[in-house]
Amino acid sequence: MEFFLIGVFSILDLLLFYIFFESVLIPMYLIVGVWGSRERKIRAAYFFFLYTLLGSVLMLLSILYIYYQIGTTDYETLLTFLFSKTEQKLLWLSFFGSFATKVPMVPVHLWLPEAHVEAPTAGSVILAGVLLKLGTYGFLRFSFPLFPDASFYFAPIVYVFSIIGIVYTSFTAIRQTDFKRIIAYTSVAHMNLVMVGLFSFNTIGLEGAILQSLSHGFVASALFLIIGIVYERHHTRMVKYYGGLVHTMPLYTLIFLFFTMSNIGLPGTGSFVGEFLILAGSFKSNTSATFISATGMVLGGCYSLWLFNRISYGNIKNQYLKDYIDINKREAFAFLPLISGTIILGLYPEILLKSIHMSVNMLVEVTHFSSLNMIYILETKLLEYKSIYFSLTKIFGLGQFQSFLICKKLGLAHNCNLSKLTPDQIIQLIKFIESLGLLINSNLKKSKIILAKKLVEIKSYKGIRKLKGLPVRGQRTHTNAKTASKFR
Repeated sequence: MEFFLIGVFSILDLLLFYIFFESVLIPMYLIVGVWGSRERKIRAAYFFFLYTLLGSVLMLLSILYIYYQIGTTDYETLLTFLFSKTEQKLLWLSFFGSFATKVPMVPVHLWLPEAHVEAPTAGSVILAGVLLKLGTYGFLRFSFPLFPDASFYFAPIVYVFSIIGIVYTSFTAIRQTDFKRIIAYTSVAHMNLVMVGLFSFNTIGLEGAILQSLSHGFVASALFLIIGIVYERHHTRMVKYYGGLVHTMPLYTLIFLFFTMSNIGLPGTGSFVGEFLILAGSFKSNTSATFISATGMVLGGCYSLWLFNRISYGNIKNQYLKDYIDINKREAFAFLPLISGTIILGLYPEILLKSIHMSVNMLVEVTHFSSLNMIYILETKLLEYKSIYFSLTKIFGLGQFQSFLICKKLGLAHNCNLSKLTPDQIIQLIKFIESLGLLINSNLKKSKIILAKKLVEIKSYKGIRKLKGLPVRGQRTHTNAKTASKFR
């Protein structure tokens, strides 16, 4: 499995990526189906295998289509090729089906609770710590750079599914009675929050999503180890059989409390930093989605604290459990790297962020600048004779005060025409607006820009005169011909 995982994260060829991506299913299927802990392990293994395999069939067909159209599946070569918008949408949907199943997103999440419950402790740790990150990696590596227009187009749909996943799985986790199934549903909620950060399409949201993915790997893996410890001693995961463990297993309860707080997003842990960055990034793109997603943190406190309270406090249930043995040295040493990683990411996240900042910025640049964005707008003839203030207010919907602040920050006059700016000043303006994470979210503004783009591209005489404020009707004179020739 390690060989396949290293291949997935390092290969830059679509076809080879698909082979390694699907090869991970084989060892995981054996771990669940052969070394599972209960009678339903075969059913869970089939759930896992069929969901993830069927979700990837369309991706294979898309890869074959790409090879037929371009003649190669090399990733770096594909980055130089521009697919049509229809092709992007169809290809994006096929890749989305595969990656969304791996995340997993609602409604293709049903395999995960089953696989977690039936898998041995080691299988659950691998599943939560590594395999769930394959989906988010696929979006970052392939969907965003190769199909940027489609990624923007389908972002609202992803937001809807992610929000439903956060709220639905959080409520479902509250009503569960199986220790492991509760943590499995919390994993779905946290990974759907990661999807909200990914589709914010700005540096803050993307870095938060990556940080949260890594933090979730530490926290979820530790929680499954915590479950495995009590299951190894008492051979049951039903919450009703446990109680009062703080009296009999104090060290175990202390570690359980730490990772419960981390799961909630307590300040000082990596989950807090990741969730904060995700919400801050998505707030720039979609305020409503951010507000609803934030309810997942509230619900996370409900199911996490209630679970910890039922397990750790209350009366000792001697009628069910007889022998209580606290964690030993071997188990304590297994938690040390997970505790250290969680604390380091919480107290000094810069250790990760500074290493991914350049890559994330490049991804944002590729994704934004391949779509309808600031660079294209600034370079069109449409805005060449418009002021900076007009561009910032009419196109990006900024307020008058915000526009003045941006111009003042860059030392530019707000009524200065873009045609009078030097190339360095234009680049400086673009970079500053990019750093703010400004996107064109209004469909009306998009349609206006697309219409203007068409007028410029076809060099429409009537359209150019209308944009210039000149009379549209009348005979074409020598002066008018000279005016129109400027745009050829």
